[in-house]
Amino acid sequence: MLKSLFDGLVDLLAPSVCSACERTLEQREDAFCLACAACVEPAAASVEPDMRAAYSYGGALADAIWRLKYEGRSEIARAFRTPLCEQAAGWAALADGVTAIPLAGSKLRARGYNQSALLAQGVASGLGIDYRPRWLLRQRAGVRQVGQNREVRLLQLRGAFASPREVSGKTVLVVDDVRTTGATLREAERALSEAGAVRVLKLVLALADRT
Repeated sequence: MLKSLFDGLVDLLAPSVCSACERTLEQREDAFCLACAACVEPAAASVEPDMRAAYSYGGALADAIWRLKYEGRSEIARAFRTPLCEQAAGWAALADGVTAIPLAGSKLRARGYNQSALLAQGVASGLGIDYRPRWLLRQRAGVRQVGQNREVRLLQLRGAFASPREVSGKTVLVVDDVRTTGATLREAERALSEAGAVRVLKLVLALADRT
């Protein structure tokens, strides 16, 4: 409770800034200033079942995600709660729990937080769904996947995740920051389905769609 009060006080005293360029914002709930917002594109409708995204990856959004992941700007995750919840609003009555793609231990220690978990917590709170961080666990660290195609990524990720039998019979909403080839989400879905989940809903902040 004390932490919540402290976070609220910080929000009141600290100016809200653009997630990409750090210009001061007039509306605290906005993620971007007007100039950066003009460069951010909504994601195209996904042809993949049970898959939704808020934005297309690139430009100001890519800058914001970089700050969130690599510059310790964990507060940026809160700026995207509303657009993510808008995408997932139709799932609020369907999902039994919200979970996130887990980071490898070494990355989590270096970064200090899991950006996808922060996004997932915002979605869970906004939709009134339980946040279930242990419904998707990382069993082993993956290898660097930048530049790899979908098939190679799937092979590298095979067996990276596991889920408890607690998910049996459940509909699970999985949140991640960026979908590139879809390999990570596909492997997460496989782990959840093998543990008995009846449906896996996938929500990402940005859709890159590289094959």
